[in-house]
Amino acid sequence: MSAQNINEYPSTLPNLLLLLCSTVSLLVFPYSSVVGLDILSDEATCQISIRAVMPVQPILNVSLFNSEGYDSVDNMIDLCQPYTLLIDINGIMSFEDIERIDFFGWFDFGDEYLGYNETLGAGTNIHLCYLKDLGFAKFWPSDGGIDVNSWWVQETSSNKISIRVNISFCSNLRQTNGTGIMENKIGFNNPYSWNFKMCLEDIDGKTFEMQDEFGIYRYVAYITTA
Repeated sequence: MSAQNINEYPSTLPNLLLLLCSTVSLLVFPYSSVVGLDILSDEATCQISIRAVMPVQPILNVSLFNSEGYDSVDNMIDLCQPYTLLIDINGIMSFEDIERIDFFGWFDFGDEYLGYNETLGAGTNIHLCYLKDLGFAKFWPSDGGIDVNSWWVQETSSNKISIRVNISFCSNLRQTNGTGIMENKIGFNNPYSWNFKMCLEDIDGKTFEMQDEFGIYRYVAYITTA
């Protein structure tokens, strides 16, 4: 049987493309989640070009601004003062694509491997949570710890979402030791500080997170009597 030109069998081209797509997905991207494949074909030359469309992983950034506009991440905060928790998310199409956001904070007791643990007491752990049907609210502790005053969302056309949460840290939170000078690095690297973790879950169930630290100044209250 003589060789035949593929152009003589145009109906077989979709089947050939499907076979090639499956092969590329399994061999080239065995451990990746491919969103799709862009396929360009030229039946005149029998040339096929395949471009994998890979998922964009959201990038999270968290800032903690005081009333003067200074970022207190990797720095010290004052209790019973207003702060703005700014959550910047790059790579999410819209706010409606976010299912849940969790902000966990805990005093590390000098152990960077220690995680969020409500059993250690209300003064050493805090938890804020956003749920699609409820908005932002404090989940722990029930009394003190941290208060949510208001929040709002700003979306831009470049797949960037900014969430601002007006909060205040309550007087029952554990102060941190030392001079207040912290190493300015992402992650946990300053013992006896407050560690925090921001977790995001999208509507497809994918999760993303970032982590960092802050310190808390000693809180002193003056009471005057007549």
